[in-house]
Order: sequence, then structure tokens, then C-alpha cells
Amino acid sequence: MTKYLIVLIGCCLPILAEAQEKSVTAVKAGKLIDVVAGKVLEKQVILIEGDRIKQVGAEGSLTIPSSATVIDLSNATVMPGLID
Repeated sequence: MTKYLIVLIGCCLPILAEAQEKSVTAVKAGKLIDVVAGKVLEKQVILIEGDRIKQVGAEGSLTIPSSATVIDLSNATVMPGLID
């Protein structure tokens, strides 16, 4: 019985690790085009968890996790892209 339990736990560990370790990426945008509001926002941060955008806000209004990968596009304009 213990042998089977160990095998079951071993099989589940990669799934549990993936669920707990979603990578976080922070994109610092010098300008962000808000196509819904029709505005250009300055000094914005986009937080991406895994493959989903979780939060967008002005620099300083949200916290970038210390473990996040930061992509600095402070000198660039960011806009919504096309999806294949």
C-alpha cells in the first residue's frame, strides 16, 4: 500500500509544483495605449502571471513581486497585439 502511495505522490508533484510556481513578469511601459478609453497612459506597469495579464496600473500604484522578471520598456510605447 505504501509503495502505491509513494508512486501516486511522485506522479502528482510536477502538477502541484507547476500550479504553485506560476512565473510573474512585470512590463514597465513608458506609454501604454488604452484602446478602450482611447487614451495614451504614461509610466504604466503590466503584471503577467503565467500567461494571463493580472493587473495594469500606474507605476508606484501596484507592487512588483521581488521574484518577478522585469521587462523595462520605459522608453517604448506598448499596445495590445494581435493573436495568431
